[in-house]
Amino acid sequence: MMKKLLLFLSLSSFLLAGCGKSTSDDDVKGSLTVKSDNLFYIESSVGVEKRFRVTVDGPEVKPEMILWYVDGNMECVGNDFTYLTKAGNHKIGYLIPAKYSATGSDIAKEVSVNVYTSDGVYILNEPGFGSGEDMRGVNRYKFGGSTVERFIKGDFNTFASTDQYIANWNGVIYVVASYVDNGVSFSSFDADRGTFIKAEQNVNNLALKGDYSTESGLRAFAGISPELGVLTTKAGAYVVELNGGQFTVGSTVVKGTGAGAYNVFVTDGYVFIISGDKALAYKADGFGVNSEPVVLGEAKVGFVQSKDGAVWAANGADLLRIDPLTLKTETLQTGAEITYSQMPWRPAPWVASTAENVMYFAKDEYGTGKEVYKYDITEKTLKSQFLTQSNFDGQMLYSTSLYYDSQRSELLCSTVKGYGPDGKYNGLFSFKDDGTKVGSLVYDTNTGYGANDMWFPAMMCPIKVFASSVK
Repeated sequence: MMKKLLLFLSLSSFLLAGCGKSTSDDDVKGSLTVKSDNLFYIESSVGVEKRFRVTVDGPEVKPEMILWYVDGNMECVGNDFTYLTKAGNHKIGYLIPAKYSATGSDIAKEVSVNVYTSDGVYILNEPGFGSGEDMRGVNRYKFGGSTVERFIKGDFNTFASTDQYIANWNGVIYVVASYVDNGVSFSSFDADRGTFIKAEQNVNNLALKGDYSTESGLRAFAGISPELGVLTTKAGAYVVELNGGQFTVGSTVVKGTGAGAYNVFVTDGYVFIISGDKALAYKADGFGVNSEPVVLGEAKVGFVQSKDGAVWAANGADLLRIDPLTLKTETLQTGAEITYSQMPWRPAPWVASTAENVMYFAKDEYGTGKEVYKYDITEKTLKSQFLTQSNFDGQMLYSTSLYYDSQRSELLCSTVKGYGPDGKYNGLFSFKDDGTKVGSLVYDTNTGYGANDMWFPAMMCPIKVFASSVK
């Protein structure tokens, strides 16, 4: 009888056993086949643990039958391999030698893991609904600097007044707008030079105009591979052919997202999407409009990945913990709701630490907030006033105001003084996991900082520095 064996081995246990240095010389006739794996293209920050797994069928499976390689060097044996990311462009894969394989030939797979160092953050700004044709664009802050600088200043041909989502993927910045007004709904820019690449005024005729009491038409974007991405909208999720920023958005919604799609997140070989108040998972390998979703549980908000590798979604105060290797779930209570603004739609201000096993989220009140909550995953405890308005020099959190930099182990918070004319007074604050303030910068976007006419910081994403060009 065939039996399945999964070995849940961590990198530390491999090291104790002489990880990757022990092989068998036994002349064993093979019968192993690969049932599944989670290997897929990865673009990751330096110093993050990435877990790889291959599930093997066979009558007798020994760790030494499965070999793991990084850049051609054998590093580990067994079903699982945990890789602490190092800066550069790498190849990671497994090999089952022919003598153990049911086919009589080697079974092998290899993927690209492109690891960047973070040099700072891009800050997407929106000027206030329906106004400020010349007040749209992206600011930039480089770590260690004393200023926030203008990076991209655009107009209605490149941005909308309601830009709410920014992503830096494969050397391209992608910007999503909730409404078009006299602007565009989806646009792309070179991440190094800030030069405009392409814009689409109204993707699939879904970007709404003018009526901000109506929930947003377009929502979020995530890269899957250098060639492929996904865009979420009120009609569902669409596959995007990226082509170096010269994108093409498909016209057919991804299976299972017809109720509308919200958050999207890609990690550990899966594409996670919120749709129809459910968290869905799709295999990243071969992802397309006909991909079959796995329904994980009730959720309205997503996604973050914590230090222990778990992916999290939320349904009010209920946390949905997802194991991205098995897709098994459990539900926990935070004691406070993790919410988002619907009109226009913005992702929840919610991030996870990679230094400690904790998460942070801001109490959202119609797109603004005045305090940050801290949830300890290990202890299952909540600190509701971990950071308050006094930590932000009296300013308020705005939109998707939280970002966690794994390289520096710092929580970044973007702020604004208030609405109307006060919208031009912005702030950027950073904190360690114990709440120690390690940086603060309050600036007038109209004077002195090169960020003239840039109001309302909507969302941050990393400035990525790669060792070489991403392939």
